[in-house]
Order: sequence, then C-alpha cells, then structure tokens
Amino acid sequence: RERNMGRIASIVFDFSFYRTNSIRRSAFSDPVALEQFCGVVAANAVSTGPDAVKYLIADWIVPSIESLPPYAVVAMMSHISIEAMGKGCPVGTKAVIQSLLETVLKKAVGPLMTDALRESDGGYSVLEIRDTAPSGAKMSQRIAALSFRALESWCRSTSTGIVQLRQIFSSTNINILETIADAMYSDAAIVTDAVSDLLDVLLDFCRRDSKISSGLDIAQSLLGMMKHSNQLDLAQQLTSENRRSKIIILSELVSAIGLQRFRFSERQRIGDNAVCRCLARMAARILLEAEDDIKKGSMETSLDGIFDLLFKAMSHPSLDVSGIALEALSAFVHSEKGLSTRLLPLLQGKAIIPFHLVSGEDINGFEEYRNFRERVLNDALVACYEGCGLFFLESCCSAIE
Repeated sequence: RERNMGRIASIVFDFSFYRTNSIRRSAFSDPVALEQFCGVVAANAVSTGPDAVKYLIADWIVPSIESLPPYAVVAMMSHISIEAMGKGCPVGTKAVIQSLLETVLKKAVGPLMTDALRESDGGYSVLEIRDTAPSGAKMSQRIAALSFRALESWCRSTSTGIVQLRQIFSSTNINILETIADAMYSDAAIVTDAVSDLLDVLLDFCRRDSKISSGLDIAQSLLGMMKHSNQLDLAQQLTSENRRSKIIILSELVSAIGLQRFRFSERQRIGDNAVCRCLARMAARILLEAEDDIKKGSMETSLDGIFDLLFKAMSHPSLDVSGIALEALSAFVHSEKGLSTRLLPLLQGKAIIPFHLVSGEDINGFEEYRNFRERVLNDALVACYEGCGLFFLESCCSAIE
C-alpha cells in the first residue's frame, strides 16, 4: 500500500506531467486524472490517521511548496479537507485540520490562489477556449478555481466564517476580500462558480454567528439588573466586534459585486450564461445576507450597483438567471421605496409565455417555465401587490387591456 501510494504521489508531484509544450503527452497529464490521483493520496493519508495528515501537510508539502506543482498542491489540500469531513475519518483528524488551518491558508492556498488569478487575467472565456487556445491560461484558471474550492472545503470543515477568514489573512499581504473581488472579473465559469460556492459557505457561517450574537443579546436582556459573569461580558464584546466587522465586510462585497453590472451586460451579449448565472447568484446571496443590516440602515455603501445588476439579471432570457435575481429582489419590495413599481413591469413581461414554448416544440422547457411562473413569479407578484397595491391593480389592468 505504501509503495503504491508513493508511486501515485510521485506522479502527481512530477512537473513533467504539467508541461504544456511537450509533443508526447501521457494519459496522466490530464488535469482530471491528476486531481483524482491527488484524491487517492489524500484519502490514504486521512484513513491512516491524524499523524499521517499532519506529516503530509506540515512536514512535506508546506516546506516544499516552492518546488511542487501548484495544481497538485491545491488539489491535495482540497481533497484532504473533504476527506476529513467524512463520518468515518479517524478520531483526532478534525482537530489536526483545525490546527493546520492558518498554516495551509497562509502558506499554500492563499499565495497559490493569488498567483493563479494574476496569471489568468488574460485568459479566455469558457466559450472561447478551444484546443488551440494557450493551455497555460486554462491551467491557471483551473488552479484558481481549485484554490477557491480548497479554501471553501477548509472553511467548511473548520466552521470558519468570512470574519474569521479575514482575520487569518490580516497578518499576510493577501487581502482576501480584494482577492474575491478580483475573481469576480474572471471570464471562466469554473472560477466564478467556485467563488459563488465559497461565498455561500462563508456567509452561512456568518449567519450562524449572527444568531449567536442575537442569543447573547437576549441573555443580557433577561439578566437585567442581576449580576452576571465576566465571561458573558467578554462574549458580548467579541460578538459586538464581529458584528461590526461583518457590516464592513458585507459593505465591501456589495460594492464589489455592484461593479460587475457592466460586465454582466457584456457576458450576456456574447451568450455566456454560465458567468451571468454566477454573478447573479453572488449578488443575490450577498444581498440576502445583508438584508437585516440594509433595513436597519447600517450599510456603508450604495446599493444602486447591486440592484442594477439584479435587475439586469431579472431581464435575462434564462429562467435560471432571472429566477435567482427575482427571489432576492422580492425580499426587498417592502423596504426599498420604488422597487416594486420598477419590478412590476418586468414581472408582467415574464408572465407571458414565450412563443417558442406555446408551439409545443419544447415540452421540457414549457414545464420548466410553468414551474417558474407558478412558484417564483407568483411569489414575486404577491410581494409587489403588498408593496404597491393601487399601482399594481392599475398597471395590471392596463396590461390586460
């Protein structure tokens, strides 16, 4: 077993399999095959025990980071954390993963992620990549995407939210929020999709921390004039600082995704639905996470950009893209003045069944559209009616006439 694992490891960490100008290419040179080999080595290390995981990461990969293929390193890190989340992993593995979190993010995943993003700035979109395209651009995009996947899996396995993640990178020259914002400009769907998944995980744990903060506030109010412990005061102080950091971070994310409204139109014009979907997904997730702070007036940035992006996504011909935007916009028709009157004409247009679906040529498409209209669109129309009842009735009457 050790001999076979050693042979596989020698393959995935051999630079010759990553050369792009070689005439003869091995079957092992395929990035998918190399990633699967990394998964085999990672699964073997995790199943062996926490000491093997610590040795592989802390004593072998991290000290040799400069002499190892970046793709193999981020793939290995991603699979190790994924395997460590399994119910059958040996006792103590999750504790080792927690102890190695800062080392892995600061010395491996973070630097490789920023380098890959920098190299992929001149890359090609998914629609433009062909076999004749420079494979170096494609590989840098793969490394960037896999780096975000690795970051997501490590944050998930250690329950790390976006506030804690920013604190981890605060002692380095990597600004994780700027890195995420830069990745939003990628024309590769694999990168933007990985960033969307990362934001989902980070904001989920951010919401969990908000619930803990609310619980401490309730406990404080219930205690009233009673003498309470210093631990409660300290916990409340820490959660208050985290709440303040969360508002700052969400404000930066709202501003960053708002700048993508110009690129959204560009990607839609060339038919890049995958990137459009990812941008809409990120905008919707960030907006919904900031909902409470927006309604309280705590945000430190303008919301015009993110709303413009979501309205452009709402007008997208793809039901997947418009449905994502519509669910987010529906949550704000009550609190944002004038939003319901701006949204209603678009909803009325979506209520009309497209001609190519009426003809019956696309049965699956018709069923998908009917489900969209009866669920997402119906809920949005109800929300608009509650936000502007009189205008809703007048506008619908005019549309019917």
